[in-house]
Amino acid sequence: MDTPGRVDDITDEVETALGAFDSAIHVLSSIDGVQSNSITINNHMIRYKLPSLIFINNLDHKGANPWQVLNQVRSKLHVRSASIQVPIGLEDDFKGLVDLVQLKAYYFHGSDGEKVVVEEVPADMEALVAEKRRELIENVAPLDDKLSEAFCMKKPISTTELEEAVRRATITRRFIPIFMGSAFKYK
Repeated sequence: MDTPGRVDDITDEVETALGAFDSAIHVLSSIDGVQSNSITINNHMIRYKLPSLIFINNLDHKGANPWQVLNQVRSKLHVRSASIQVPIGLEDDFKGLVDLVQLKAYYFHGSDGEKVVVEEVPADMEALVAEKRRELIENVAPLDDKLSEAFCMKKPISTTELEEAVRRATITRRFIPIFMGSAFKYK
């Protein structure tokens, strides 16, 4: 469901529509962040107990700051969340994303990002990727017995274990995963 413009103008329609869905994607701007209408939409999703994810859009725009938006999500929407991806560059330098679960880099080539190239995590991003992956695990582990046990025992956490734990925590609405990119250019 797309709610363009000010959601205050169509709150009844949004609330009615949300009752028909079993999940939702909440799109936020990497520039504007969490706005009053974002809070309203989130409150409706809570009311209807909709599992959701957040997509931080416009990483290719001037002023993009996905980490500030992630902090706003936590502080203003009062939800446990963490990023599933790390951008490779921002604004005019936005080239792709690193998947924190798969630990792979996805580069978007072509004028509209139509060609995706999968590579290893860039060496200059390894520290940031390790930090953000640890943050993801630390946010999900308390919500999932299987992941919590592996985390507490300091065992390596596999892609499958992390993927399944994120899924379970998301479905039960105890965690909201954060994805990011540029929807306009399919990146």
